[in-house]
Amino acid sequence: MIGEGGNLGITQRGRIEFALMGRKINTDAIDNAGGVDCSDHEVNIKISLMSAIKYGKLSIDNRSKLLESMTDEVASLVLNNNRLQTQAITIEESLGANQLNNQSRLLNRLSSDKLLDRKLEFLPNFKEIQKRKLDNKGLNRPELSIILSYAKMDLYEKIVSSKVIDDPYFEQILMNYFPEKLRKKFPEEIKSHRLRQEIIATELVNALINRAGFTFVNQLHEEINRDFDHIVSGFIIVRDIFDFKSLWSQIEQLDYAIPHNLQSKIFDEINRLIYQMIFRFSKLNNDFIISDSVAKFKKIHKYLYDDLSNILATDSMEYYIDKKNEYTSLSLPEKLCNQLASLDSLSTIYDIVDIASDCNVDYRDVAKTYFNISTRLHLKWLSDKVLEMPINNHWDNISVKTIIDEIFDYQSLITKKIISIHISKNEKDLSNIDNWLKKNIMNIKKYEKFIAELKSNIVIDSSVAVVAINNIKNLMI
Repeated sequence: MIGEGGNLGITQRGRIEFALMGRKINTDAIDNAGGVDCSDHEVNIKISLMSAIKYGKLSIDNRSKLLESMTDEVASLVLNNNRLQTQAITIEESLGANQLNNQSRLLNRLSSDKLLDRKLEFLPNFKEIQKRKLDNKGLNRPELSIILSYAKMDLYEKIVSSKVIDDPYFEQILMNYFPEKLRKKFPEEIKSHRLRQEIIATELVNALINRAGFTFVNQLHEEINRDFDHIVSGFIIVRDIFDFKSLWSQIEQLDYAIPHNLQSKIFDEINRLIYQMIFRFSKLNNDFIISDSVAKFKKIHKYLYDDLSNILATDSMEYYIDKKNEYTSLSLPEKLCNQLASLDSLSTIYDIVDIASDCNVDYRDVAKTYFNISTRLHLKWLSDKVLEMPINNHWDNISVKTIIDEIFDYQSLITKKIISIHISKNEKDLSNIDNWLKKNIMNIKKYEKFIAELKSNIVIDSSVAVVAINNIKNLMI
């Protein structure tokens, strides 16, 4: 392992060669990022204090004392940011060759946009990436360090001048960039900082890419065809609804208590669910106010989480219990096990709220119906089987996500149809699906026969999945 305290101690080719031998090394820019970050904090703090001095709120002598008193907190802010950056590289590295398709597409876009010269940065071209796939070897840390830097620069340029930066919700991100003493004594000077937009943009980029990964934004941009600022907003909304900052912190507190590869696996599982949540949120919410969305969904999330035992039907409850037992067997704290195990079911919150809004009913009643449908039609089982389909290229990945998205769509449509029938008949138990099943008995029997055939050890591929979607669609007739 090599860690560099200076610049250009080793060439990039040397780093790559060292890494290909199975050794650990980053780029010098990553290892020395703390110094740059520290300088940025110093300059930005001094800019905010210039205004206080100008208007007589602070003397030069007291400025020097204040700066010195904030040394430890600034160091903590800087170290935490850089720890998360190297952790992001570690998580990306742990994904290995499975991530090459997504990384290749990001590199292709950065190259076509003239932001990246792969040859200059010694990054593999298409043929070399194909060879890595055959050899089952992912990109190494020096290569990932370069991609991380370009991914951040690219996203920064995409959002720094966008309207989203001015959203009032992000004012707290600006405030949290600075030490607590400065926030308490000079809040107005921080809010009017002349580099306000640049600081918020940088913090948003770090928050997203350090946590969700290098290719996360590019994948979503390609698949949901939304602007980058929309994706950033969606990430922040999902993060704060589910309080992922607290969840991430609990996982990080297990450093050295559990294997680091297990931590990386858990982080990746969370990121996959966040991706799915943003995908569904974006589909169901064209126009939104960030603060309103967080407040509304966070409250509903708490109610659903506290009432899971009454809301989840058989399949979802079995999955929840299995996941909880899996995490418990790994010696994770009980609270964390419960939270992690609940994520899969609660990731459907946007569909549940959308149905409740359209039908003008309580979201808890919708949730019961929604999960009852999932169990009765084996939709959770089918989704899990689709997720097990092999991903050999980008289009396999798109196919899987499209099929999963269609399953969610039909689950929501059937739920909405059943609830509408109950409302039209003034029936109180909205979660009762028996009458709908009886009314559609012929289609249900045909569907059940199809599912039974699938469960008799038939390998589910994209063609089988398409037939499954059509069978679910026929239940809407």
